Amino acid sequence: QQLKGHDLVGHFEDDELRRLIVGPNAEVIQYLRGDDDQPDGAVQASADTMFFFFEDDELRRLDAVGGIEGTQYAERLLPTPFQLDGFRWVPDERPTKATLLQEERVRQRLGQPAMPPPVATEAPPEPEDTEIATDEALLPVVPVAPEPEPAEPDPITPPPGDAAPRETAAPAPSEAEAPLGDGWGLVLASETGQAEAEARAAGYREALQAEAGRVAVVRRIVGGVTRYRVIFGPFGTSAEAQAALARLAGRLPPDAWVVGL
Repeated sequence: QQLKGHDLVGHFEDDELRRLIVGPNAEVIQYLRGDDDQPDGAVQASADTMFFFFEDDELRRLDAVGGIEGTQYAERLLPTPFQLDGFRWVPDERPTKATLLQEERVRQRLGQPAMPPPVATEAPPEPEDTEIATDEALLPVVPVAPEPEPAEPDPITPPPGDAAPRETAAPAPSEAEAPLGDGWGLVLASETGQAEAEARAAGYREALQAEAGRVAVVRRIVGGVTRYRVIFGPFGTSAEAQAALARLAGRLPPDAWVVGL
């Protein structure tokens, strides 16, 4: 399977992985097997947060919370290639126990002392300059001609009627087109067409114009399908976004949810 998210936090017991929390913006591809233990398609899903529960090194349960979207594929209909956006297979970069224990944040979580700083080593002394005696009378004197100075290029005069080109600055994005930035937001709608998303965003901009924040359309790839999400924000923390979701419940759709930007 493939996993993707802003954070991946694993919980271990007796050196075995028992629980894995992925989010926000969690995405997964899970391959399925039938009763005969033969490949039986796959599921690609996304949610704000996903919880994976393991037992005896096998996945026993998967829970998803917030903005759940997904697609199930039969074995004969699996896309080629079938992978999450941005997926790269680099087994040489897989972390090892030895490299993880050298990271300060891991050692702090395990209650181990910090690694001692590297011992500074003195650089070897530079060799001293040595003078070589020469008999100048025996060395021939060869005159060197000075290099000619480069000639200045002739000025190029544009033909009559042609004005010199002028550089123009790119227009600044409008408030609706500007990105929301980092933080958290409220997903008000999720459409497959940009025109539909823009139309719904215009309505929410009018309904929420008195609120601090902006309504923007954000493009996302979910399950191999392009989605255009109408998001209101940004908020500094998840708690602030949850409070706004409760306070604006009368003006927001009932299925609105909190998402990390």
